[in-house]
Amino acid sequence: MTIGTRIQTLRIQKGYTQEYLANQLGISRQAVHKWEKNETRPDTDNLILLAEILGTTVEYIAVGDIKSNNNKKSIPLWIKYIFVIIVTAVITFAATVLYIANQPVSFDAGACGGGFATAVYDQYADRLIEDNYFYLTRDIKDKDVVSISPVRETRDVKYEGKAIYMSFDIVYTFGDFTSKTEKISFVGERKWIQNYKWRMLEL
Repeated sequence: MTIGTRIQTLRIQKGYTQEYLANQLGISRQAVHKWEKNETRPDTDNLILLAEILGTTVEYIAVGDIKSNNNKKSIPLWIKYIFVIIVTAVITFAATVLYIANQPVSFDAGACGGGFATAVYDQYADRLIEDNYFYLTRDIKDKDVVSISPVRETRDVKYEGKAIYMSFDIVYTFGDFTSKTEKISFVGERKWIQNYKWRMLEL
């Protein structure tokens, strides 16, 4: 496509006549006609005015660079910066989540210091008894279980890799005021910071 053809195409797209375009440029209609027939070419000043009137760029009229056409507006630089910042933040957050989630249990133990075993016991003991109540009472017959209580002083917590092993004594209290003590054990798979998926080990 020639310069003349681009001028003519843009003029027609805008619905302008040669005479109207000439009046806007302050030249004769014949001059516009010669441009479109590629008999002559507009000078720099007229190219600038043409680009403004026809809603395009000087580069597009002169060389046909479609990417330079005003009809395709570029994204402002500040929006690009914000986009980069958001993407970077999301990637950093996702990487942090994956990093923490895949740490061994020793990561939690290090964060808790010497109170790790106590912290895990206090967080999970009562819930583990409640979740496994049916299993813990399945073999008890002829007596009504009033309560099952964990014994904090008997807690024992060990860990290896992403697995954590916890055992402690429980005291069954029956309706006839008698009691019974047993040790129960659980293994937990680390999911997040001090957050584990537990299963009970056989008594």
